[in-house]
Amino acid sequence: MIDAARRLETGVLPGMKAAFRVIGVDCGPTRAPMAPAVKDAEDRMRAVLARPAIREWLA
Repeated sequence: MIDAARRLETGVLPGMKAAFRVIGVDCGPTRAPMAPAVKDAEDRMRAVLARPAIREWLA
């Protein structure tokens, strides 16, 4: 997941928090100075988590 967050340019911590939100774990917002690098971080992480290999790994 960390590599995915880097490649998607979400930033590691914001990307991980977005991924947790997608799977139903609300960790709260990312606070400054670690604010999301992109507005659609959650959408980007949702696309990664929808991949069959990732879903299998999370199961």
